[in-house]
Amino acid sequence: MIILAEAEANIWTALPTILWVALIAAILSLLRTHLSQLISHLVTRVRAGAPMKIGSVEFGALHTELHQMPTAIDECSSAHQDFVPMTPAALDINGTRLQHYNETRRIMLVHRLFLSSRPNQVYDVLIYLVPHYEGSLVGVTGVEYFFGGYWANKVFESYDRSHGFPILTSAYGTFLCCARLSFNDGTKQNLFRYIDFEMGAYAPVLTNKEDDAKKPNSA
Repeated sequence: MIILAEAEANIWTALPTILWVALIAAILSLLRTHLSQLISHLVTRVRAGAPMKIGSVEFGALHTELHQMPTAIDECSSAHQDFVPMTPAALDINGTRLQHYNETRRIMLVHRLFLSSRPNQVYDVLIYLVPHYEGSLVGVTGVEYFFGGYWANKVFESYDRSHGFPILTSAYGTFLCCARLSFNDGTKQNLFRYIDFEMGAYAPVLTNKEDDAKKPNSA
């Protein structure tokens, strides 16, 4: 009788612990998908070398590359436009520069990196157009993007002028983007952008993906 009483007392003593374990197991089971995504995201951030903060513990950004920085040139960007005679080399290069401005109608292809939440991918890449000084996207009717074989050699189209004809994809490696612009006068112009990961350690997380931005398959 005494043994049964002691066993019953032990059960009631251990019951709170059993209930807590069962509750934690149930919560982990319900949130397993979200926890898996969170762990994957943390691993991605560690691989990218980005800073992290967990509670009161903060990990700074990891910078493992050492670059030999060249000596800075004496000149820097200035708002003044004083006339300075050009050398023959400067005239030749500037002529090519102005030709590029004219051919592209001062429209430039740019990209931004975001830490990817997709499995086996490193970054989400947002690619879009921006008009340079005195340029405009008004004459652009659409853009065809081509990324190569890792995207099954597909051509992805974008027609959202209000957001710079954007396209969104995910990648685990760098690649060359070709964008073919169509203008309202019937002409076309190719722009190229090397999608590099040089600023990847500072990439934020993309939390609001535009619905109208095309999302091709990952690399």
